[in-house]
Order: sequence, then C-alpha cells, then structure tokens
Amino acid sequence: MASGCSGAEEDSAPGLESDPTIDSTAPSVGAGEDGDGSDPDAGSADPEPDEQNDGDDNSGGQDDNSGGPDPITPSISDEELTERLADLGGRLAIGDGPAIAVARPDGARLDVLDGSESVVAGQPTWSHDGERLAWSSISPDRQLVQVQNFGDDGEPSGEPERANAEGPPAFYLQWTEDDQRLAYLRNAPGGSEVEVGVVDPGLPIEPLGRGAPFYISWSPGPDRLLGHVGSSSIDRYDPEADGDPGFVPVLPVSGGFSAPAWVDDQRALIVADDQLAYLDVERGGVEPIVDLGGPVRFVLSPDRTKVAYQVTGGEPGPSLITLDGSTSTIQNGRPGLVVLDLATLDQQVVTTELAAAWEWSPDSGLLAWLGVEVENRRPVGRWNFWSDGAGPPTERSPEFVITRKYGQVYLPFFAQYTQSVTGWSPDSSAFALAGTIDGEGGVWIQLVTETVEPRRVASGDFVTWGPGRPPPPDGSPSAA
Repeated sequence: MASGCSGAEEDSAPGLESDPTIDSTAPSVGAGEDGDGSDPDAGSADPEPDEQNDGDDNSGGQDDNSGGPDPITPSISDEELTERLADLGGRLAIGDGPAIAVARPDGARLDVLDGSESVVAGQPTWSHDGERLAWSSISPDRQLVQVQNFGDDGEPSGEPERANAEGPPAFYLQWTEDDQRLAYLRNAPGGSEVEVGVVDPGLPIEPLGRGAPFYISWSPGPDRLLGHVGSSSIDRYDPEADGDPGFVPVLPVSGGFSAPAWVDDQRALIVADDQLAYLDVERGGVEPIVDLGGPVRFVLSPDRTKVAYQVTGGEPGPSLITLDGSTSTIQNGRPGLVVLDLATLDQQVVTTELAAAWEWSPDSGLLAWLGVEVENRRPVGRWNFWSDGAGPPTERSPEFVITRKYGQVYLPFFAQYTQSVTGWSPDSSAFALAGTIDGEGGVWIQLVTETVEPRRVASGDFVTWGPGRPPPPDGSPSAA
C-alpha cells in the first residue's frame, strides 16, 4: 500500500496524489475551482505507482475521441430512462478532487459533506444498511475518520461522528457486518509497514497490528477480522479472545492472492500452494477446492456461493501510460476470467480476455468486469456485464477514460475494495462509473439490462453506490 504520509504535508507527501476537480457544465462537487486535493493510495506498502497520463479526465472539454460511445438504438426513451433513474434505490457517494458528496442516483439532492482547498476527503465507504457513510478527512492540523448518519429522508442527520486518527491518514475502511465499527488501514507511523486497527465512530482509533502488505476481511458473524499479512501469514483478530486481543497467526502461506474472503462464520477462502482452498479459521486446517496452477485474484459473490477468479502471471496485463511516457502494468494476468460454483465445482468462462477488475452484483446474478486498453496515451476502460444464463440479457458500458483516482488508488487493489465499495445499484439493475465519455467527464449511471446510453448525473472522479431506498422527491420520510 502507500508509502508513509502525513496530512500536514498534503502537497508533497508521497502517499497523496493530485486530482483536479471536474470542470464541466454540471455544478462541481469540489469546493475549489482547481481542487488540488488527493486521496491516500491503498493496497500494499510498496512505493506508490507513477501518475497516469489521463489528460483532463476530470474535465468536460477533452478534444480527443477516445471513450466515445458506439451508436446504439435505445430500447427505452429518454423520458423512461429519467423515470428509471429516479426510481433506483440507495445513494451515491461521490469523490471529486478533495471533496466528498452524496446524491440520489439521478443526481438530485446533492450534499457536499467534506473537502476544501485545505481539507482532503477520501475513501467514502457505505455501511451495509446504507444509513452511515465513513470517510478519511485530512488537513494540515488533523487526521480524522468521519462517519455521517442519514435520516429516513435521505439527508445527513446531525454532525458527523469524528474519530481522531493522529498520524498518517487512513487509506482503506471496511465496516463490520453489524455496521457498528470499522477496520482501517494506513501507513504505520514511523515505519514502512501498514498499520491495521479498528474505529468506533466518535472515539480515537485503536491500532491492532502491522505488516507489509496487509489485506483484511471482517467475518459475517462475530466481529473477527482476518488478515493476510506480509504475503506470508493468515492472522486472526478476535476481540473476545482471552488475553491480548491482537492478531494471532492462523496459517503460514506463500502469498499468491490479496484479501481473504469469509464463506461462513468458520471458513474463509484463501490461496495455499497455488490452490483455492477453504481455511478453518479456528483450527488452521486447509481444504483444497481447485488447483489453479499459480497465484490468483478472486472475488467471492455476496451470497458466498460463487467465486470469480483469474490466474495471475504469464503474459503482462494492460499498461497505463504515465506522464513521462513510460508504461506501468496494472497487474500481470493470464487472459481468462472464470466463475466457479463452490457447491458443484462447475466452472464457466466469463471471458477469454484479460480483465483488469471485476465485481459481483448485490443479488450475485451478474458480474461486472473491466477491460482496459491504452488509446491516445490514456487508459480506456469498458465495463462488461455477464450473466450465468439465469438472469436477463445484459448490455455493456461505452468506452471511457479512467480517472486518475480510480486507476491509481482503487484499480490495483480491486479485490480488497470489492469487500467495501461497489458501483452496483442495490437492485442489481444499474452500475455507476466515473470517467470521461465522448469528451465529458463525470459520474455516469448505466442500466445493465437495457440498450441505452449511460446518463451523466454529477461531476466526480470516483463513485460508490450505497444500499437502501431513495428518498421521495418531496423530502418526506420514506414509507415503511
């Protein structure tokens, strides 16, 4: 993950990256005209990647032709699209340079929560019920983890709960299943390792351990935290354990993956000896599932019945062109994305192409996967939506220029981020993305079961979709 940094040095700290706010016809979320704030990097304790040359990916006036949508014949009218977007549930948390805002999926009722010329807000993370939003807030004189509660009307309720995080800022957050606490990752103070700890909203953070790199996953039942530490060990944190409640070793491993994923209260998916396997979290026993023949990136479905994986290594993956003209590989990978049914062990090939990232829909019926190419010295992506045949036919997004923030902070560590953020709507019918399409940057909503161009709903360079129902247009409380 990122190298060490302090909010007091936000203009030069190596763990921060500069992201201009969107300059478009829609009102900007960012507080300044040229927001120079940035998000802390995430992933491992390796040096931060080179900046990508995404040009003006956050502006509405690009003169290049990359990212232009293909001509299509819409299956619904523009008016029907407007109605569909207004009916979508949940709320969007939008990053725009140094600012964070929330909005309805159709772009209405946008509220800026944090961020200015002197305050950098990043890592917006919704609770499972969609009623709380956590983020990291960085300024020259303080580092905080803030949590905003939302009322039945969908608007912010009261002042944010502020947890003091003195030292390097948190660059990753993940809620417990009951949404009462968060785990955080940040650069360890005074060292090159990554620190993991917990946050009780409103109270100072509680450090638990260190390692480099460090990937984490909360259990679905009791508040136990599983960590993949230093590519060499699976460790467990149990706050109810006798004695020191810190991390204890469960199983030595040889790397080969990033974040573990809990299948139930007792077992988690890991990679051991190039095999996808179940780990007995209490006893440390390993039950092989399938031989992969190499390291792997995998994402478990929300219903914990399927896993989408891609074996890494082999031919180099897509490269992003940096400002100095050099190339930086997203992550090596062998072409081919596969879905494995954990009950039957049946496997389906999603694509024979190289996928740069993928994430399951909330109902576990659809899989979004991202293809990336370099066009005109810019990383250009396209989200594809795959169904196992049981669901409706799906469309795909037009090509779009990937924002610097998503490309540097989220994309390299997507397997970890799929456990805390998503672009999917709660009903699995739409997908949100941030990028530049046909020269216009911003946040876009793509209906995945209709042949229709995406709708731009806000400015921004990152978006994550929270669960729940949308507030009614008149502002009255939602019906039970």
